[in-house]
Amino acid sequence: MNKYCFAPIVASLILTGCSKLDEWDDEYVCTGQEQSETKIEQSSYTLPAKKYKNEVDFHFRSQQVMFKSVVNPISSRANDEVKFGYHSVALWSSGVFNTRTGELLTIESRSLEVAGNTQNIKLTGQYMCSPRKARGVV
Repeated sequence: MNKYCFAPIVASLILTGCSKLDEWDDEYVCTGQEQSETKIEQSSYTLPAKKYKNEVDFHFRSQQVMFKSVVNPISSRANDEVKFGYHSVALWSSGVFNTRTGELLTIESRSLEVAGNTQNIKLTGQYMCSPRKARGVV
């Protein structure tokens, strides 16, 4: 989307009483660790699990969240928890974000075809998130 296509959206937000874009797009930076497990379907071989530190962006946009460039619809909001998830043939992701503590728990599964073999990769993540102000927003 170019800047000219985005201008009417910004104008409509302002005209409808949304004077700040940061109310529409809440951005967080999340630091923590992930664990990765890979299994090759056509064999009994499983790669050893790996744990590593990671930092990810996490956005609330309207009735969805964006995690690792995947747009996930919000499935429920109860008390301090926001649950979200996305499912397709090659990818599914799911998570829970605690709006009070900033804790984000995620699980993802991806299927890849590599050299004729299907690899299933499962990632679990535990993060602590803090709000990030968008550039140029006061």
